[in-house]
Amino acid sequence: MTLGPTSTGLFAGLNGSSLSLQNINAGSGAVNNFLSLSALPNVDFTLTFVEPGTANTNCATAFFDSCSPFAGSPFVLLDLPTGVVVSFTAGGTAFDALTSLQTPFEGTFVTELAGVTPSNVAALLNGGNINASFSAEFTAGPFAPRPLPEPATLVLLTVAIAGALVSRGRSPIRRL
Repeated sequence: MTLGPTSTGLFAGLNGSSLSLQNINAGSGAVNNFLSLSALPNVDFTLTFVEPGTANTNCATAFFDSCSPFAGSPFVLLDLPTGVVVSFTAGGTAFDALTSLQTPFEGTFVTELAGVTPSNVAALLNGGNINASFSAEFTAGPFAPRPLPEPATLVLLTVAIAGALVSRGRSPIRRL
C-alpha cells in the first residue's frame, strides 16, 4: 500500500511511502499498531474508529452509484464501467515514541477491482477476503503534547479548596 499525494499534516511530503495495515475484526475496539508506515517507524498508529459506509445496501445499481455490502458495513462500493472501487475511512491517534507527542489521524483507504460488479464484491465481503493493493490518503494535525491539566487551573482549584476548609474551621468573631 502507498501513501497518496493529497495527505496532509504529519503525512504531507510522504507521498509514495509504503505502509501496511493489520487485519481487524468488527467490534475489536482500539487496535494498537493498526498501521505501519516505513517513513515513520517510531510512530504507533492506534485505530479508534471506522466510519460506517453508505445506508444503501442495494449493490445491483447503475454505474457511478455507490452501496455498502450490508447494513453497518464500513465499506463503500462504487460501480464503474471498468470494475468496482472499494473504500473505507478510519482513524485514531498517532503517538511518536521518540518525542512522546501525539496527533489524531483519519485515513481513507481505496482499491479498484477490475472486471467485477458491486454484487460480486459484496458477496466476497460478506464472508471472504480481498487481497489487493490499496492507496491511502491521510489527514492529521501536527504532533502535540498529550493533554494535561493546566498548572494554573490546578493552583486555583487547590487555593479554592484550602480557602473553603479554612473558612469552615473558624468561628465567627463576636463583638461585645
